[in-house]
Amino acid sequence: MKETLADQNEQLSLELEQLQSSANPQDQLIAKQQVFTTDVAKFQTLIQKLIIHQKKMMAKAEETKLELERRKEESVSFTVEIDRLQVE
Repeated sequence: MKETLADQNEQLSLELEQLQSSANPQDQLIAKQQVFTTDVAKFQTLIQKLIIHQKKMMAKAEETKLELERRKEESVSFTVEIDRLQVE
């Protein structure tokens, strides 16, 4: 059986369609990879922002703690001064 040019052409067309359809899943995988890469970058950015925010909040908490200690010392100082004045 000799293949005619039409048969060869049709066979090549079928092979080409198969190759094109098999490339499609690869394109889909590449697109998914790009989405995942973008998502990872977004999460890394979010993590960095949260770390910065955490540092700011810890610094603010430390400032508040120091201010509270200062006010307690001031209150003790005032109490001592009030007691001294009441004795006089």
